[in-house]
Order: sequence, then structure tokens, then C-alpha cells
Amino acid sequence: RRAKVKKTIRTRRRAKVKKMMKGFDFKQMAQHVWLFFVRRVLFFMVPLLGMAYLLYYYMRNPAIPFLPKTASVSWWLIFIVRLQVTFNLSQLTQFLVEYLALKSQTFIRIVGPLVTLVAMQSTGWPFLIFFWGLWTLMLTHGGTAFHKNWFYFLNIAVIDPVLNPDDGILESDIYMRVLLSMVLVGSATAAKRILVNIQLATRLYLHFRPKMDSILIHMNLIAEVADLAMTTESAEFEEALEKEENIRRAALNQKRETKFAETLTANPTTKSSNKT
Repeated sequence: RRAKVKKTIRTRRRAKVKKMMKGFDFKQMAQHVWLFFVRRVLFFMVPLLGMAYLLYYYMRNPAIPFLPKTASVSWWLIFIVRLQVTFNLSQLTQFLVEYLALKSQTFIRIVGPLVTLVAMQSTGWPFLIFFWGLWTLMLTHGGTAFHKNWFYFLNIAVIDPVLNPDDGILESDIYMRVLLSMVLVGSATAAKRILVNIQLATRLYLHFRPKMDSILIHMNLIAEVADLAMTTESAEFEEALEKEENIRRAALNQKRETKFAETLTANPTTKSSNKT
């Protein structure tokens, strides 16, 4: 019995996994991954990292003179690459949320319809700005070695927080305010969208509710007529009609006989004449 129970649990899990995997188009996903790798990694991140390497090792790591901070150009190029990584994380988060909200009933049961509505209505640039600011705030803002550079443990000079410092940019209040403003703008825009959609939906519902009620009543009537037409075409219905006809004839004959008996009892002369 335990083996059977385990087998049924495994089959159910496999069925759930297959049902979840039906929404994935792996060929299209492979194309998107390849385009991402070509456009954003090979054509954007790798050239910036190469320029940072050349500036640090072969051009004495120059700084930008018109900026208030003394961070080098190589540090700024690496920082742009890190911002690109956090932006890609926000896009991945949006993809996962859209998939779970649209094609996963478990997600809707866990979080509820309101959270699902919020997730669906906030997709787009508000969602990207919100999570871009949130990911950047969690992964880059701070004074630790990890926040200053994620690969500090490789002991490479160009990404070392001590040899190529940020000059306090990642710990500054301005940087934190910019990231928090991104989070607030994204959340406020999403909240505005949700409120507007709820108001429009309630107005549409109140406006079209009588018409929809009448349409549903007519549809129900049509469905009942269709069911009746289907039953009239069956052999059981014909047998029922024959039985009802026989019952009706028997009742009519019985009624005639009772009426004739009543007339005989009421007129005895007719009864005697009938006997003669």
C-alpha cells in the first residue's frame, strides 16, 4: 500500500510539473536567452569591462574631473555593468510574476486574487522601475565589500574595493534617495493603475449588469429548449408519450363508463326498456 501511495503521489507531481511546463515555449526561450547573451553581454557588458581593464592597467586609471567624487572612469564603467545586471534581475522577476499570475492556479490560491491583480496591473515600466530600484538597493547600496563589488574575493585590482574605490558613492544619501524614489514611483504608479481599473470595472459592471442579466436569462431559456429538443428525439421520450396516451385513453374510457352508469341509475325506465 505504501508503494502504491508513493507511486500515486509521484504521478500527481509529474502531472503538475507537466501542466506547469506547458506554458513554456523552450525554443522561444532559447532564442531570447541567446539574444540576451549577444546584445547585453557580448555587445554591452564585455566591451565596458574591457574598457575598464584598459583604463586601469594601461592609462593610469583616470578620474572624471567635473564630478564631485574622485571615483575613476573604470569604476564608473564597472558600476554601469552592475546596474545592467540589476536591471536584468528586474526583468527576470517580471517574467516569473507574469507566468505565475497567468498560468499557475497555485499562486492565485496562495496569494489571493487581489495580489494577483496587483501583480498583473503593475507589469511594465512601473514594475521594472520598482524592482530595479529594489534590487540595486539590496545589492549595491552599503559599505561592505560585497556591496562595493560582488567579485571582491577574486583579488583582481580593477574590481578591488581598496585599490579601485568608489569614494563613498555607494554609501551616500543621494544614491539611497535616488533608489528609494525609484521604488516609490513604481509602487505609486502601480497603485494608481489598480485604483483606476477597479473604478472602471465597477462602473462597467453597474452599467451592463441589467443587460447581462437579461442575456443570461435568454441563454438559460435557450439551453432548456435545446435540452427539451434533445430529449424529444430520444426513444425513451417516445415510449413515455405512448404510455401517457394509453393512460389518457384509459382514463377517458373509464370516465365514459362512469357517466353511462350514472345515467342508467338516474333513469330506470331506460334500464327496463334496455332489458326488454
